[in-house]
Amino acid sequence: MKTNRIIGLVASLLVAPMLSGCNTSHVHDLKVVQAAEPDCIHEGHQKYYECVVEGCGKIFLDNQATQETTLEEITIAATGIHTGGEATCTSKAICDVCGEEYGELGEHHYTHEVVDNKYLAAAATCTEKAKYYYSCECGEKGTETFDYGEALGHEFETIGDNYLTTQCTRGDAYRHLYEAENMKSNAWNTEDAEYRDKLWKIPGIGSGDWVVKRVYDNAVETPNKVWLEFDADMLNEETFGLYFKLALSSTSVPRNSWRVLVNGQEATTTGDFVSPTDGDWNTDTFREYYWGDITLNAGHNQIRLIISDDCRCNIDFVSLVGSSLSGEHSVKLVQDEGSETHHYACSDEGCAAVGEAIACVYDQRVATAEHLSEGKNYYYSCVCGRNGTETFEADIHVHEMAQLVTGQNDVKVCTCGKMERKFDLATSYSESWSEGTAKTDALWRQLGEPKTDLDSGHWISHINDVTHTGENDDKYWIAIGVEFEGGEDIQAELILNAGINDGSWDNIVVRVNEVIVTPANSAMNKQGWDTFANSSFGMITLKANQVNTIRISPKQGCQMNWGYLQLNSDVNTTNATDKIASLIK
Repeated sequence: MKTNRIIGLVASLLVAPMLSGCNTSHVHDLKVVQAAEPDCIHEGHQKYYECVVEGCGKIFLDNQATQETTLEEITIAATGIHTGGEATCTSKAICDVCGEEYGELGEHHYTHEVVDNKYLAAAATCTEKAKYYYSCECGEKGTETFDYGEALGHEFETIGDNYLTTQCTRGDAYRHLYEAENMKSNAWNTEDAEYRDKLWKIPGIGSGDWVVKRVYDNAVETPNKVWLEFDADMLNEETFGLYFKLALSSTSVPRNSWRVLVNGQEATTTGDFVSPTDGDWNTDTFREYYWGDITLNAGHNQIRLIISDDCRCNIDFVSLVGSSLSGEHSVKLVQDEGSETHHYACSDEGCAAVGEAIACVYDQRVATAEHLSEGKNYYYSCVCGRNGTETFEADIHVHEMAQLVTGQNDVKVCTCGKMERKFDLATSYSESWSEGTAKTDALWRQLGEPKTDLDSGHWISHINDVTHTGENDDKYWIAIGVEFEGGEDIQAELILNAGINDGSWDNIVVRVNEVIVTPANSAMNKQGWDTFANSSFGMITLKANQVNTIRISPKQGCQMNWGYLQLNSDVNTTNATDKIASLIK
């Protein structure tokens, strides 16, 4: 009996919760109803339990039927928020539930390349392809662009009568030609039959009177041996396109067959020259080829073209294409007052063009008197000559030149033995000149205020007037004689003092003892007709115990007034004498 009472008590305890809140005495049979999320038009509800006993129908929040609730309490209202679908730039999204259109139009997708004027961002130029805006399928224009077609290429026309200088008809691009036969070279021969290991020239081809032909023949066995070189003065730094006018051989010429040095630094190029079908050296068919871009500094620039192996071509000219003319101005370096800057200015007569200011950089180690700090210490200097504040030590002798004969400026010496000899060109031997202003086809002298520190007060003027046609190249000349005693030949630096309007050492033929000598650098200090300055030709050899004849002849393009020639040498001055010699034509 005791056991039965315990079992009955347990059953009563288990059933009691199920009967709670029920009008009838039964055990709830609960069915779970999962939660339902609301959407744009339908209500949702929480998870609940519903009694499925007939006549009950009560709902509970738990499966023990202890938390009775109502549908109203667990119902969640419709959200009114549409979902699904995808909007485009022309239509809104369609709700997946109710099928209604909702939201905003979609973003444009600018992926279409449509070539039409309404999408034109920039028309094609000489150097750039046409640019169009990407568009959307709806026709809307984007902001990003794509290239189309090809660049137009420059159409150059001459400026005045100078065919070397041209300007593009469509913009501000300029081109200047540098004819190969006028460039400085370390080897060539004008005899057609003797061209191995040399450049050689033939007449009547190309823009000028000559072309340099059969370049390949000098480069097969000796790559990098032979080179062409030209100079370009700039007021400001600028990048130029470098082009070659070539007639190629039967084999294409790689771009790297020409090594290009700009101020001693090698420039780089990419790609290959095109097929020689566009230019044939056997038929003298020339075409202009793009080599690459080079950057010229403000001031004087030297461009050297080194001929390497596999270079097989005839060359007419080299050209530089940029937003200004290379070599348009003859430039001089000018310090700016009141600031640590300098600039380049045009030294041509009547030209006031100046370049941009350039900040001084004090990286030059020049041990001369003007840079001396104290003792053996010298200031680092800028290329313009301005001294910095940092110093370096150098045990270098600074020449202090003094007159050999008091009151005479033609010979100055230093205690170390260095001698400067100046020869007044107005009293030197000449093939032809006339007095006064009769200057037609002749050298002529001008009297008046001295332009040099010699004593004559004369100078030879307007050389250009006798050579501007080129017909008188090497016809008129000036010569001096130099004689000294000693047991050895000496090296001397040849300097010309002149008012230079235009030209270079390439416009002058220099003979020493009737042998033509070539300068290491063709640049001259161009500061205008009446601003006399020194320009160094380089080193020449003088022979002892004989009269050494130094003869200079103006060529086409030589535009200057001449003051004096100067020789600098380290010969022992105690055994040296110099005189104007009697010369025979």
